[in-house]
Amino acid sequence: TRFGHWLVTDNTVFPDGFNDYMNDVLFSEDISLCESVQQGLRSQSYNNGPIMIDPKHSGISEIGVQHFHALVQKALANDDENI
Repeated sequence: TRFGHWLVTDNTVFPDGFNDYMNDVLFSEDISLCESVQQGLRSQSYNNGPIMIDPKHSGISEIGVQHFHALVQKALANDDENI
């Protein structure tokens, strides 16, 4: 069973064929991508971790995401001290 949820305003008008495109094209692509990622996670080349960090900062790294998460974690830790 598959459910789709859309967060839209009450007066949103969807283009013709929207549901068919979502169901027949986009969701199928998502399934293929997720299956491919799962195969990659089982490979010997995968280094376990939630974020891909390239020490050489080649541009494919998620170093910005890591920095943002660290800022949020620090802010939350500081907030706990004020409770």
